[in-house]
This record gives sequence, structure tokens and C-alpha cells, in this order.
Amino acid sequence: MDNNRLIIDALAYQKGKAFGFQEYLFNLFDYFYKHRELIQFKQVLIVCQSSQINDFLIYEDKFDVRGYAVSNIFKRFWVQTIYPFRLGLKKNDIILFTGNFTSYFKKCSYFLVIHDLLYLRKNLLPNRLMKLQRRIFVPRSLQIADKIIAISEFTRQDILNHYKFTDPRKVIRIYNYFNFGKFADKQQVVDKRLIDVPYFLCIASAAGHKNVITILRAFEKYCMREPLINLVVVGSVQDKTPAGDFLKTIDIRVKNRISVRSGISNTEIGNLYKYCEAYISASYFEGLGMPVVEAMYFNSPLILSDLDVFREITGGEGIFFNPDSVEELTSIMINFDKKKCSCKYESLEMFSELETSQKYIEILNEQLKANS
Repeated sequence: MDNNRLIIDALAYQKGKAFGFQEYLFNLFDYFYKHRELIQFKQVLIVCQSSQINDFLIYEDKFDVRGYAVSNIFKRFWVQTIYPFRLGLKKNDIILFTGNFTSYFKKCSYFLVIHDLLYLRKNLLPNRLMKLQRRIFVPRSLQIADKIIAISEFTRQDILNHYKFTDPRKVIRIYNYFNFGKFADKQQVVDKRLIDVPYFLCIASAAGHKNVITILRAFEKYCMREPLINLVVVGSVQDKTPAGDFLKTIDIRVKNRISVRSGISNTEIGNLYKYCEAYISASYFEGLGMPVVEAMYFNSPLILSDLDVFREITGGEGIFFNPDSVEELTSIMINFDKKKCSCKYESLEMFSELETSQKYIEILNEQLKANS
């Protein structure tokens, strides 16, 4: 057992991209680093892109870090397939693949983290190359993985529903850990309102499945009815996207009631959660929903797409609507009463370190023992 190695595959990481994955990854590494003595492996090796290696060097006094040159997505797939052989991994070593698929060929024990199966949803993932790659790699990865970690019960069931060959016994649900402490920066004033008027809050990327356009269209209609509440959107509203194009054509009186923020600190985001009238997500699809969980931490009232995963993580607390219906969301905005929507989210306990990151260590150690 003393000679076994744990490899943590972080090749999917690129700074500034896929923010939810970035949060998940470094929260996991921070916990592993803090509790290195609990990880029963002689060596823990982080594998990453050489261009990203500086972000992982903070862990090098306890973990080894190795970077591989990855010039494009094809090279990444190739590197991920060959490095288990170049590292000379033995049958009893374990690789934790953190980004939805494993190497194509099996060299040792494989643990696979599935964040979502977005690529199976028609038109929600426009990148054709990524779709093709997922359709080739994901089924193979599910077949050869010794253990599959789904980040929500919805994602677990999604795997089992779409890939009937997958043994349910090896697919387990482990939620992501959320570091709520990031919102309390001692160098900033935590109790400061960034917006002086009541506002709805939306935090989302420019990805099409986040469906920010529905929120904007509903808010425009809401503004025709003597509105009392503004709208704050945190994220990138890019040109040549439905949301970006819509903002160019919207009436200036409506546009002046919409504040788009980006590049702000965690403390500022925390303040926005804390003081918003409600948090809104019109997403078509999520594997978990990081901003929703963060809004729950601040006991923000929730107005959410009627998705199974949102009902799962909130315990059904919230106002749910059809993300295709601008009219339904508009009606919710018009009739919104914060006093009737406020609630405490007891389900936050399921995102504690012991229920998330610690579970990784437990199942990795169990596999190590079984391999020996």
C-alpha cells in the first residue's frame, strides 16, 4: 500500500474558463491539501496543462505537480490518453479524473467525476467538436471507470437513464463543496449595499443554456407595469448572443434599470446575494447550480427554472417556472412579495466538507485498500 500513487487529473482546468468547475476543483484541492495526512497514498500527483501549472504550485510542498504541453483540444485528449502509460502507473494506482471523462485506455483504477451530460441536450452545447468528443469518450469512460462520482442525484439518474449499461452500484452522488467563507473578505466592508434600490439578481455566464435572454425579456415586460424592482446581472453579456443583442435594442428606460456587473470581488457578490429581493435563474439545464446554492446560503428568495436538480438542491423551496415562458416569469415579477418568499435553507448541511470533499478521501482510501 505504501508505494501506491494517486493521480489527480486537472487537465480540463483553464484559468478564467468554466468558473463553476474551477471553484469545484480548487475547493477539492484545498481540502486534500489541508488533510493530506488522511490520504493513504505514498504520492499524490497533480496532472495539469503546463501553461496552467503556476496555479497548482501552491500545493507542491505536499503534492507533486506535473504539467503537459497542451496546444489545442486534440492535444489534450491525446495527453490524457498517454500519460498513464508514460508515468508507468501500476494496476493498483488510482487516477481521479475530475472533468467528465477518463483516458480512453485503462491502465489502473479510474475514478471519474461527471458534472453533467449537457452534450446530450439538443442545441444546448453548440461546440460540435466537444459534442463529438463527449459522445466518443464518455460512454467508454463510464464502462471502464471503477467508481463514478455524480455531483447531484439528478446527474446520477441522468447517467443511469442514458447509459443503461452502467452498473448503478458504482455510480455515487457526492455534492460539490462550497466555500462560503470566500464571501467574508476582512479587507472589505461586508455589510455594504452596492445597489441602493431593490433589485432582482441573476448570476450566469454567456452560455446559451443559461437562458439570460428570458430574464431580460420578462424584465422588459415587467417594466411596463410601474416596476418597483431593478435587475442586476453578474457575468458576461457578450455581443452576438441573444442577451447581448437584446440589450442593444431595449428601450433606454428599461436599460437604465438593468445593471450588468463583471470582474467584481467575492465580497461584492456576497453583498449582492444578501440584499437582493430574489435570485433568478432561467437556466435550461444544470448539473448542480452553484449560484443557486450560494443564494441559499444568504437565504435569498429563489425564482428558478422548474428543473429537477433545482428542486433537489433547494428541497422544493422557491418559485418555479417554465424557462420557455417569458409571460410566466413576468407574472412572477409583477406579483412578487419578498415577505412571503423568505425561508431558511436547512439543506445547506449536505454541502458541508464532511459530506463532500471528505467523501472523496474515504472512497479513494477504500479503493486503495481493495487494490492491495
